[in-house]
Formats: sequence, C-alpha cells, structure tokens
Amino acid sequence: MPRNGSGTFSLPQAPFVTGTTISSTAVNSDFSDIAAALTQSISKDGQTTYTGNQPMAGNKLTGLGAGTAATDSVNMSQLVSGAANYALASGTDTITITPSPGITAYAIGQRFVIKIANTNTGAVTLNVNSVGAGAVTWPNGTALSAGDLPANAMIEVDVQATTPVFHLQTGANFAATQAVGNSSTRIATTAFVANALVSTLGSAGLRSYLAGLTLSAAGGTGTFGIAVGVAVDSTNVLAMVLGSAYTKTTSAWAVGTGNGAIDTGAIANTTWYHVYLIQRPDTGVVDVIFSTSASSPTLPANYTYYRRIGSMKTNGSAQWASFIQRGDDFYIAEVNDFQPTTTSAMTLRALSVPSGVVVQPKMRTLSIGGSANGTVLRVAPASNSALYRTVVYNDIGSGINSNNQGSAFEGPPTDTSAQIYMAVTALQASGSLQVYTAGWADRRGRDD
Repeated sequence: MPRNGSGTFSLPQAPFVTGTTISSTAVNSDFSDIAAALTQSISKDGQTTYTGNQPMAGNKLTGLGAGTAATDSVNMSQLVSGAANYALASGTDTITITPSPGITAYAIGQRFVIKIANTNTGAVTLNVNSVGAGAVTWPNGTALSAGDLPANAMIEVDVQATTPVFHLQTGANFAATQAVGNSSTRIATTAFVANALVSTLGSAGLRSYLAGLTLSAAGGTGTFGIAVGVAVDSTNVLAMVLGSAYTKTTSAWAVGTGNGAIDTGAIANTTWYHVYLIQRPDTGVVDVIFSTSASSPTLPANYTYYRRIGSMKTNGSAQWASFIQRGDDFYIAEVNDFQPTTTSAMTLRALSVPSGVVVQPKMRTLSIGGSANGTVLRVAPASNSALYRTVVYNDIGSGINSNNQGSAFEGPPTDTSAQIYMAVTALQASGSLQVYTAGWADRRGRDD
C-alpha cells in the first residue's frame, strides 16, 4: 500500500540493517510501493492527469495562465476584465460573435458582452460560435427597432431559451457615442426602463404611462407634427417609443415621417380625428396614424399595438385647424358656442371640443349688463346635471349691470358627444351672455 488514504507514504518493510543480507522480496516490495506512490503523484510537466477532486484546504492555485478552451480554468484577471464572455460583433442586423473560449451549445442563463460594429436597421439576430442564430429582443419579447444598437455600443444579452432566444439587458441608451442629455437618448432610456418594468411587473408596471408625443398644427395645411416621446400601449403590454420628431400628412397612411397618416378613406371637412402611436411587434417599428374612431383605428398590416395621443379637427378645406398643445392641455382660437336669448333649464349643449372622448373644456364667458335682473349661468358634467356650479352671476343691485363682465374657467367633463349641461336661470333684459370654448384638457388614456 503506497499511501494510507491521507496522502502519507511509509515503507511496509522493516528498516534494513548494516552488514546483513538484504532480502530481494523485501526490496522488490518496497520499490513496487515507491513506484506505485510516484505513479499516483502529479508530474510538473503535465504527463499525468488528476483522477479525483483535489481538496485545497484554503490554499490557492497561483500563476494560472488565461484559459483559451471551454474546459480550461479561468484566472482572476479574465474574470475582472470580462474577457471570458466578451466578443466583438460582426454584421448589422445578422450579428455573429466568436468569443474565446467558445461554446458548443446554448444554455439558459449564458451571458455575453458584445461591442456592436454597425448600427442596426431593424430586428436583430445573434449567432455565437456558429451554434445557431436566434432573435435578440427586449426583456418583454419585443423585437428591436432601427437604431436600438448603434455602432460602438456595448451591450449585454442573456440566453432565455436554447432555441435560442436572447434578451437584451443593456442597449443603445448606454452607447459611448451618444451625448448625455440628448433628447432621443433620454427617450430611449425611458422606453428601456419602461419596457423592463412592464415586463417585470406585468400590466400594472407602468400602467397608462405617456410622456412627450406633443402634437402641433400651424393651421391651413394638411401637415401636422409629433414630438419625440414614449407611450405604453392601450393594453399595457409594452412601451412604444418615437425616437425622432415626425411629420404626417392627410394622405393615406404610409410608414415613415413625411408620409400620410389617415387609416382609411379620404380626409373630410370639419371633422374630428384621433391621433395614435402604433407599433408592429415583429420588427418593432413605431409610427403614427389618425382615425375618426376614438378607440379602434384601422391598423396597417402587422401593427397590433396602439395608443391614442390626442385629437385634431379639420377646417372647411380638409386642412388642420390651428392649435397648440402643452401636456394634456390643447388651446384653440376661441369659438362662441352658446349665446342664449332666453332662460332655460339644464340642457345638454355641444362645445367645440373633440367628440368620441371625454375631455374637460376650457371656457370663457362674456356677460353684458342690461336694464334689469341679473344673469345666472350654471354648468354641470354631462354625466350628472345635479352637480352644477354657477359660473356667471350678475346682480343689478351691485351696480355692475352696466359693465361687460368676463371670466375664464375650467368646464366640467363632457360626454363623448362633446356636450355638457348648461342652464340659464336668469338673463338681464337688454343684455347678452356669450359662452366661448378656448380649448380642452385631454387625459389621453392616463386614467384607463
């Protein structure tokens, strides 16, 4: 027995005595044990291999070279530098990498750090060490859009399925070539975080989130603008991002800025339209469309996600009427919507605000005093006439009946026919009352 099981070697024979004849049997036995012990030892030139696990008892292997094969050990330098799973990409939308050490099969949880060679133009696939190509998607499964992976960006992906499927864990938002504070970078970062939260937390993650996407129309033309922004779609599945400002026209919809946006049919005169951000999941492309429908636009082929971002009206020449948007607030040239000549009970009356949705009108009154009595105007939500408030009250006894009285106020919520309740319970003789609409506040699905 060359070793005792704890690594200790001892000669099995009694020590040899000087001047005595040595037994060949004893010597041969000892040499056999020595040979066996040496065979069990590890030669420093690598001729022998381990046949069991090696307990290190807290000691370290030092001076390790960098591993170059999948079965090699990895030294601390490789781990700290990330060299063990880093690779430089080749290709644009069909990316290949050859990390070293390489892999021979995909396993869920594998992670790769990649430096992008060329800015992608659409959906992306990745092939590692020629094992097989798979789609690269956001964590919620949405395909990448053009520009999500700019040249020189450092990204990280992990294997979600061995088919394979790769999920992007970092993206274009962190590219060194992009300026900190750039608006498109902020938007992309917001969308990345939003999608991560939607994916992690489910539909409640960023429910009904909307930022930016401001609409604008100078008036008198068929072109309108849409600013950069992010909106979670109407089903709260993913965050759609418009990374650059768009313009759209009243022609039939076609993908891309400067092209048409109507979903179906031809543009009509003096008609309310509703603007939507839309996205197709197979390529991740985001675009803009408008429709007479306030809830269900006719979507182009392959587009399944959408969110209403505002409403606009055409003039008598099928061009956009001028307006300004600030957040949820829309401002128009005021319109005289109501000029009563007699008193009236609570009655639903239409205003110059979008139909098909519930908004809060921005209103102004002008009451011109007469010779007797006061003027009293009450308004109430379209949903409940009992919840009225008085917005005009001119009392002849106060001495103000001879002056023109005007005030601006936030009207109550409309119904989907753009109506609120109004009642004129008193009207000054020889006087007049005018009720104007100057805009509206539109929550655009934030409360859904």
